Amino acid sequence: MAFKDPLLNALSNLCKRRGFVLPTSQGYGGLEGRYEYGPLGSLLKRNIAKEWWTATVTEKEDVFGMDSSIVQHPRAWQVSGHAAVFGDKVTKDLLTGETFKVSAAQKVSDLKSSLVIKAPSKSAVAHWRKKIQNEMAPDVKMYTQGLSITLTVTSVNDTHIVFDGRTGPVHVAHHGVLSPESNSPFLQEPRLHGGLVYSGAVGPAEMAESFVQVVEDNKGASRETLKKLFEQKYLEQSRPLRPELSQSAFQQFWMLYNGVDKTFPMSVAQIGKAFRNESSCGPFIYRLMEFEQMECYHFLAPKNSEIFALDLSIDRLSWWRSLARHRENFKSVELAEDDRAHYASASIDIEYEFPWGSEEVESIANRTDYDLSAHADATGVPVKHNDGTSTYTPHCVEASAGLDRAMMAYLCDAYQTRSVESPTTNTVKPFLNLDKRIAPIKVAVFPIVHNKPELVQIARLLAKEFRAAGLYTSYNEVHSIGKRYVDHDEMGTPYCITIDDDTVEKGTVTVRSRNTRIQEPMLVTDVVGALIT
Repeated sequence: MAFKDPLLNALSNLCKRRGFVLPTSQGYGGLEGRYEYGPLGSLLKRNIAKEWWTATVTEKEDVFGMDSSIVQHPRAWQVSGHAAVFGDKVTKDLLTGETFKVSAAQKVSDLKSSLVIKAPSKSAVAHWRKKIQNEMAPDVKMYTQGLSITLTVTSVNDTHIVFDGRTGPVHVAHHGVLSPESNSPFLQEPRLHGGLVYSGAVGPAEMAESFVQVVEDNKGASRETLKKLFEQKYLEQSRPLRPELSQSAFQQFWMLYNGVDKTFPMSVAQIGKAFRNESSCGPFIYRLMEFEQMECYHFLAPKNSEIFALDLSIDRLSWWRSLARHRENFKSVELAEDDRAHYASASIDIEYEFPWGSEEVESIANRTDYDLSAHADATGVPVKHNDGTSTYTPHCVEASAGLDRAMMAYLCDAYQTRSVESPTTNTVKPFLNLDKRIAPIKVAVFPIVHNKPELVQIARLLAKEFRAAGLYTSYNEVHSIGKRYVDHDEMGTPYCITIDDDTVEKGTVTVRSRNTRIQEPMLVTDVVGALIT
């Protein structure tokens, strides 16, 4: 896991070393867009999900939970529009051959007086200059310095960039964006990368038999014809893996409504896995092919949906900031119509300022009655609510947050370094300044040495008390006390408790704070109650 950004590289190394995040099937070369969470990562993930559930469901009135199936009927995804339009616009850099998402690229409109194309090597500089001169922008003036090729920009309009040429202006058609890798404007026409919806075969033996039958029924057919017939048969027997969690809530609206004693307005929340056949993954665990979502669907009267969505975005931004050290790195952004999903009349994203730029971690979308009406039309089961004065199809305002993205954001937010002195050296070590509510290990308990049975016994009993109080607690008697402190700083543990001779003689323990590194004595009888609050 090597990344260009130094912070991201250091963070990913810490995550692997400490068992937060592990590449899937690493021994077999790994799998793109898939990671697994080790002991600390799974605890961090669960703690974030717990805080989300508490704020979204437990502390709210008329918000209920559900747990829907990963596999839905294929027709549901056709009706919802995901099968037809659920995809990313992608384009290809004609210099590097890289394919990337249009939404992730720098806008051409941001160009100033020059365009600097960045090459990975001197041989690439020579090759690209020749390619630009012969194929892409003949007569354009180019200036080379190191691994950069600079073109002078004289103007930019909606369709073309005008560069300075040797004999006059050189007009180059653009597609609104520049390559994020090379900064090149020489791109293919953007296209929709379909197939974001993953499919899995149901009954592999039956599918194999059906393919054999296709061949037998179409002897002498061309390769192209057989390919189309195979694709059709695959679609008939495959079952999509959900790209989002919400469709089950729309299909089950009446069951949910009746199950909560006809409460309205009604909100339903769930946490679960989703799958997308992404055109590009990363960085790290930000964009994955298999990921976890935290979603809440608010069903309400159409007249209230617009203001509710705005209020909800404020509430959600406040939640994200409440667990962060650098609150200013979270912000809300209202999306333009072209950037919204096909089902949304309005969308507000919560974004975090990652090392590589500002990216979405949660989206609040006003889905209007798009989904409920679509499924009602397809199934013949109307979805109408009568509030005593009028009858209408409820609108849905959805808040959809990425749990893996939340982990990524809070790990970036928490990562810090500081000097650690020893009798012989002074080194810089990382530590995770995580909010104690989401820290994987809440407290670590150590006997100062492992060869004094009375200290070990007290330490183990105290650790047991912390666990009984509901705090995930680590016990460790290996290595020097200084190394144990540094290790738990990297793990994000807020407090370390040391049992020493004063515990036996005076009944006190030493409480060491991760953030300040200050060590203070406290009565052993008081320490559990003090750290719970």
